[in-house]
Amino acid sequence: MPRRRVRSAYKLDDCATQRNLSEQGRAEARALGERFRTQPVKVGKIVSSQWCRCRQTAELMNIGPVEVAPTFNNAFVLKDKRDPLTAGARATIGAWRGPGTMVVVTHGQNIMAMLGIHPREGEVILVAPDPTSENKR
Repeated sequence: MPRRRVRSAYKLDDCATQRNLSEQGRAEARALGERFRTQPVKVGKIVSSQWCRCRQTAELMNIGPVEVAPTFNNAFVLKDKRDPLTAGARATIGAWRGPGTMVVVTHGQNIMAMLGIHPREGEVILVAPDPTSENKR
């Protein structure tokens, strides 16, 4: 699949300068939220990148108030900041103690940097805490 060109003049506070969700993407976000609501998943916190696609997804899921966290911003566009973004994301996730599950809405390159997995567009990755980790709940 060809890579989409990223506009160099993006502005985080102006969705017109970014690639936004399509109608299908908006429908998928709403459906994902419905799935969360019908499953025995207690969402304690939802965190999103500042980028419009992520914020829109998190808001359309309608599973709780959305907290915007710059450490989950687009590591593809911000490649020169990839290491600090990844370290901040790991720290944020590692510090979560609940109650409930933390849901993070971020970008494929961020997930690749953290987990070595390159998700498809719109794909959901579930990560369970390591019971042998020092970061036990």
